[in-house]
Amino acid sequence: MLLVVQFGFGGLGVMVLPRLVPLFGTPVLFLALALFSAVTLAMVPFLADYPAHVPSATDAPRARTRWIPLLLAFGSVVLFQAGNMALAAFMIELGHGYGLQTDFMSTVLGVAGWIGALGSLMVVFFSTRFGRFRPLLIALILTVFGNAMFHFSASPFIYAAANIGTSITWAFVIAYLLGMCAASDRTGQTAAIGGFVSKLGLATGPLVGSFLIVNNHYTLLINVSVVILALSAVAALVPAALLDRNSARAAI
Repeated sequence: MLLVVQFGFGGLGVMVLPRLVPLFGTPVLFLALALFSAVTLAMVPFLADYPAHVPSATDAPRARTRWIPLLLAFGSVVLFQAGNMALAAFMIELGHGYGLQTDFMSTVLGVAGWIGALGSLMVVFFSTRFGRFRPLLIALILTVFGNAMFHFSASPFIYAAANIGTSITWAFVIAYLLGMCAASDRTGQTAAIGGFVSKLGLATGPLVGSFLIVNNHYTLLINVSVVILALSAVAALVPAALLDRNSARAAI
């Protein structure tokens, strides 16, 4: 549900803010971030108390953490977020490189953000009734394919379709990946770490991507992004398969 909100307001931001930059300059971007942060801060006093859990002698023993699957899950989150964000951060510049207009691109990106929220809603509906491995496998293949399609962004239709498709799979996959991190323990610690590594990936992607743009050509950036996402898929599917197997055993 958090991703629904993020993609919804994110879609509004990328639809409106690029049109305001030529009028008010880049400070309008940071003012928008400050406004959203202020609204968020104003909501904090209305949050209910969240009492800390104090372990007692009657608590069930805590299951031993399986570190290799957990580290693979963390790695998949970092790589997935970095691979996607390396392209997403430069999506308007990429379109300019292929001759597309700013108004068209900002509209496409806004609509893609709103439609992409469907991806996270699908996770709410599917939950784990189909396991984790098969939904992730299909969505990750579509993510890699969708990002590769940005090589053909000279076509407005392909540019729009690739943005909408990868927005849906982005919201779908990251929800499952963070869920895998949270499933490793019941205290919320691995969920918190998963959120941290997710933000680390989001910050790393644009940093790495900025070094891969050569003379306003984006071929290398797209290729590296696709490779990173493929590596993320490999890292994600191992813990997904293990969690599915453990769930099947518990159901017997």
